[in-house]
Amino acid sequence: MKKKPITKKRMAELMQTSRAQLDRILDPENGSATIESRQRAAQIVGRELRLELVGVNCDDSSDPHNSSFERSRAPSTTRTICTASGVIR
Repeated sequence: MKKKPITKKRMAELMQTSRAQLDRILDPENGSATIESRQRAAQIVGRELRLELVGVNCDDSSDPHNSSFERSRAPSTTRTICTASGVIR
């Protein structure tokens, strides 16, 4: 929202929702916001929503599917994310 100047009030109007609902959609900790509503919000500010499925347990060497995975620490988070290439974008 900072790159494309738009107020939360205007964004809520464009999404045809309330300002309170918009706050819930924009809250990364809120698991109840739908992918569709977050996708609409991203489009309004000129962004694209991307989802990525990653391995949960990179250290499980007994699982042949995990053998090529490396552990990486995502920037600005404390969660470990597994990726096939070890690169976090």
